[in-house]
Amino acid sequence: MHYQLIHKSIEFIEQHLEEDLDLEKVAKAAGLSKYHFHRIFRKYVNKNVHEYIRARRLSQAANLLLYSETRILEIALQCGFESQEALQELSRKFMICRLPSTDRR
Repeated sequence: MHYQLIHKSIEFIEQHLEEDLDLEKVAKAAGLSKYHFHRIFRKYVNKNVHEYIRARRLSQAANLLLYSETRILEIALQCGFESQEALQELSRKFMICRLPSTDRR
């Protein structure tokens, strides 16, 4: 039962990744209270919802940086980051890489 619930919630996250997502919205889509959903999600995914969403957005941004010519700012905004700087900071913190310099700004 919980595997289907997690699968459904991950599908919801993927479909709404560019929107303002939080625990409450994802839990509501899964049909559970945010407290119960948080425990189940963390148990099966080994990340809380916020960490999972951040990781997926970073992954999406990295893919766009590698395989498109889109400007960094546009990628940051498209992937749900508030600014280019927010994307760069998380990139340094979690990926330990540098984003392309001024030629992509």
